[in-house]
Amino acid sequence: MSKQRKNLVDAIQEKIKEATSSDKSYPPANLNGWDYVVAVSQRHVNGGLDLLYEGGHLPKSFAKKESILGMEVEFKGDFGRPRVHAVADGLKLCDLVLPLDNATMQTAMGSVPIPRGATLRITTSLVALEAKIVKGKGKAYDVFVDVKNENAAYNVNIDGLPKDQVAVIESLLKKEMQALSGREYLLTSYTLDDRGVGDFIPRLVDFSFVLNKEDPDASPFVLACATNETGPVVENRLLFASDVLPEGLPAALWLGDQHFMGEVLLRQVRKAVRHSYRGADLTYTGKGKIALKEPVFVKTIKEKGRTFEVTMTGLDFRASRGKLRLEARISAKPKSKLHLEAEGRSWGRIEIEVSKDRRSFRAKSVYGDEEVKVKDTRSKADKIASSIFTLGIIDAIRAEIKRQIRIGAEEEMAAEIGDQFKDMAKDINRFAAQISSLQKLNFDGNLLFDRFRIYDSGDVCVGIIGTERA
Repeated sequence: MSKQRKNLVDAIQEKIKEATSSDKSYPPANLNGWDYVVAVSQRHVNGGLDLLYEGGHLPKSFAKKESILGMEVEFKGDFGRPRVHAVADGLKLCDLVLPLDNATMQTAMGSVPIPRGATLRITTSLVALEAKIVKGKGKAYDVFVDVKNENAAYNVNIDGLPKDQVAVIESLLKKEMQALSGREYLLTSYTLDDRGVGDFIPRLVDFSFVLNKEDPDASPFVLACATNETGPVVENRLLFASDVLPEGLPAALWLGDQHFMGEVLLRQVRKAVRHSYRGADLTYTGKGKIALKEPVFVKTIKEKGRTFEVTMTGLDFRASRGKLRLEARISAKPKSKLHLEAEGRSWGRIEIEVSKDRRSFRAKSVYGDEEVKVKDTRSKADKIASSIFTLGIIDAIRAEIKRQIRIGAEEEMAAEIGDQFKDMAKDINRFAAQISSLQKLNFDGNLLFDRFRIYDSGDVCVGIIGTERA
């Protein structure tokens, strides 16, 4: 197969792959300027509460005795499995629902059995409380449902019981719940490092719920993280759409473009490029593009007494259609008054995929194509007169330009970047291990990733499908 035909086949196959990709289930989300965002479904938040409940860390029974209007009243029974429900977008408000099982109310007039299906609903907010100081890491915080909030609304639902009796039960249960430590109903934990070291150690964390009216159990609980102490300066910065959690996933990690391309990837690309071009300096220009700051002198070519300077005039890494597209541009110009100069371009791409075991990421390079154009400004007669002389120079220029532009998309560069992405997977695991009370995310093992999706904006979504113990 000819090179031209192979390139055409590769291009067609790539188009088919893009057209049939399930990336469509990963719609882009507005991250409101946060460096990274963790979204976990309400279903899995409740799974975390299940773990606490089964482990004996939550109250399972209640018994409260009070004198009301001169009459002694005792209400006792068992708490069933707790459930948290989002009640609004962009706020810390939630409902904590506790089933009231085997409940009875005892008065001087006798025992009042409580019908099945009785529940206590507490409409309250979330609160972050300092948990401990972690040696060498800073301070750890836990996010709880704030049952002790004086503004919390306690609502008991019991069918068939008079309103005055329900009001008494509400009063007793509120006193019972507010006698707790306030740290029982844990949703998540995170650590803030005062030194701000590491890609996934935030300086600021905020949190909220996103209400998914169509599928309430899929409502995301969101941790929004910033690597500075102020976070994004935008209105409604905790207001996210429900697609911040791609459909069908228990959790997802989003990396904002400035954090991913402007810091993590830029650092990796700089390191890889400087292996071949020591003086190269790149910058993130925004909108998913890393570019060479200014031309870089590469080398001098001497051929048949003539001297040419080879310069890298451009090197771009652009997020496009789920991949990192590379373009390298090289020029060769004579130092003397020889009317020859050449320009070359190469194209390639780096694909970042989830590894086969779904525990890490891998990067592979696909070299695209190249073109080299030599410009000769002499008259036709002059060209003919010295064609033998210039032929060797042109061939040397072409060969050197081809060699240099291939370096821009070499597999070694992808391998270097790939190693960095493996380290990123480890960092993500260390960060996720802090999300301590979520179902299947309370682990000492590894996250299992669904996809590493790069958007044209430079944002990244890492889908999480579960965990695997080490």
